[in-house]
Amino acid sequence: MLNYIRSNTSVIIKGITEHLYLSVLALAICTLLGVLIGYFVYKRPKIGTAVLGVFNTLKVIPSLALLLLMLPLLKTGIIPSVTALVMIGIVPVILNTIDGFTNINPQYLESGQGMGLSQDQLLKKVQIPLALPAIFTGVASSFVQIIASATLATYIGGGGLGNIIFTGLNLNRQEMLLTGGLLVAVLSILGGLFISFLQYLLIGRKLR
Repeated sequence: MLNYIRSNTSVIIKGITEHLYLSVLALAICTLLGVLIGYFVYKRPKIGTAVLGVFNTLKVIPSLALLLLMLPLLKTGIIPSVTALVMIGIVPVILNTIDGFTNINPQYLESGQGMGLSQDQLLKKVQIPLALPAIFTGVASSFVQIIASATLATYIGGGGLGNIIFTGLNLNRQEMLLTGGLLVAVLSILGGLFISFLQYLLIGRKLR
């Protein structure tokens, strides 16, 4: 495995770069859309139940199936890969956003209203800060799922570390399988740690 890494450093770096690009782009879109949809469902539960049902359905569809569904719609490349990864990773963000806003103690909202805060001020100064820990949990879970699923993006031309893994599988090259698998595992761990660090910067330091 070490010999393979030394001999194919540029290929491995390219795979890591493509994998991170797909994953970070998909996560950014998941976070933006997931928080907006989650808040929409929280504010309008009757309409939101139908929306939530659609995304809950996505949760039971295998990752590879979602990726392959993109082929007839968007062909191959970065766009279908990112689209499929967003569909895979958005559910935890939506669910945790809903939980974050739903589980806010009503007393905090009443206190804010008693202080004369408008609805916008209440959202910015009370609800969002209190919902952030739950949202970050959803984002962290989403990132891990996306990094793992991005391995399959190689099937539709997305590139990434999946190229190394599936080439090794086809050629029965154990060193390629181990290298690709370990790198995906390391990226997943580092991704989770990165989200935790962001959470500490945005929330943890304010609580100290």
